[in-house]
Amino acid sequence: MRHAVVDADCNVVNVVELADGAEWTPPAGCTVRASESAILGGRFDGVAFFPPLEAAQPPRRRLVPRSLIVDRLAAAAGKLAMARAALDAADLHTRERWNTRAAIYADDAAALALLQAIGADPDMILAPG
Repeated sequence: MRHAVVDADCNVVNVVELADGAEWTPPAGCTVRASESAILGGRFDGVAFFPPLEAAQPPRRRLVPRSLIVDRLAAAAGKLAMARAALDAADLHTRERWNTRAAIYADDAAALALLQAIGADPDMILAPG
């Protein structure tokens, strides 16, 4: 059975699997609570377990300003012209997405594919500014 090790501040500091009837002594200042839902780093309010705050929120997608992408492509020898040619050859939806947005998500599949297709380093071009 799954158990949470909870410290004096109600933080889940470990999660352990114990066989029925098994004896285990938690570290000093900690208690053990049976729980299938406890997550390491979570909290226990005396009744229920809660996930860590960062686990409770979806990761934020990072936007990269289009002007920064253009500057980085211009600094990479020949890549700006190659990117323009690739965009011009792309379907209407892809072209309009580029033309109408002030920023592009760093994990945008179309942007990553285009950068890879022209031999640009997506990690460098889409790095945080």
